[in-house]
Amino acid sequence: MEVQPYLFFDGRCDEALAFYRSALGAEVTMLMRFKDGPAPAEPGMVPPGAGDKVMHASFRIGDTTLMVVADRFGVSWMIIARPAAT
Repeated sequence: MEVQPYLFFDGRCDEALAFYRSALGAEVTMLMRFKDGPAPAEPGMVPPGAGDKVMHASFRIGDTTLMVVADRFGVSWMIIARPAAT
């Protein structure tokens, strides 16, 4: 089984990604901001002024891929486990 961490940073993904880059040499492989999303957020789902916040991102540290999100404001972390592709 592959475990792929999905981290929530309460609107602070940019700061977290900068830390992982400097501390661990992380490579950001995908990044999408709320303002660049495929559909407008429903009213009340995103705090005012959050358009420049990271909606989703993924990054690699060595052979590990981690995913991050800032859209769950107030949630600090979550881990999703799913079967590895065969």
